[in-house]
Amino acid sequence: MTTAAILASCFNQKQAVLFDMDGTILNTEPLHAKALQATLSSLGLPDYSASDLDQTYAGKSDLEVYQDLKDKLKATTMADFINLKNQQFIWALNELPELEVAKLHAPGIHSLLSLLKGHKIKLGLVSASERDVIDTLLKKSGLLPFFDITISRTDTTNSKPHPDPYLSAMTQLQVSCDQVLIFEDSVTGLQAAKQSGASVIQVDLHAPLTPTQRQSNKRISNFYNLQ
Repeated sequence: MTTAAILASCFNQKQAVLFDMDGTILNTEPLHAKALQATLSSLGLPDYSASDLDQTYAGKSDLEVYQDLKDKLKATTMADFINLKNQQFIWALNELPELEVAKLHAPGIHSLLSLLKGHKIKLGLVSASERDVIDTLLKKSGLLPFFDITISRTDTTNSKPHPDPYLSAMTQLQVSCDQVLIFEDSVTGLQAAKQSGASVIQVDLHAPLTPTQRQSNKRISNFYNLQ
């Protein structure tokens, strides 16, 4: 398929594409689980394995995780929990060798971002993570230069599942919802994306897709599906 055909068939002349980060363009869920395990252990809860935490909380925001565990966290505030978990995540990320960091990339994402950037399509990243996590992860992964804007959890009054983060990104990029395509993976993220009025494609990096799902162009398991 030619470049022009790819852009016409997959992006339908969209002027901007917005991406979620964790679980969408970067497979960071195991790293988040490792950071969560270290956080809980430091707070006196050592009996959680990283694999169990990954299965339980993959795709959930730190706010959702805290709400689920707060009865066991006793006097730990949400802000302290999130700060500690972010510190553990950044430490774990910085400990990864360069080759392991490259493996975090969702299959096909680098070439897709290069294609879109080369054709002057505006690119934004909209995440429920904090600013320090976003900046560190995008710099470490080498994806930061592709994005015109990035939105963190604290950049809007309401975070996902509210559409505010996506609407803020559209405002900053000076596009309307009908000119935007969004890639998301989590339940709360998909809810926010759909309520923004934009076109949405669900990304599932872990579950194999049926032929019907592949043909629907509403759900993908990697970004090579679009190239």
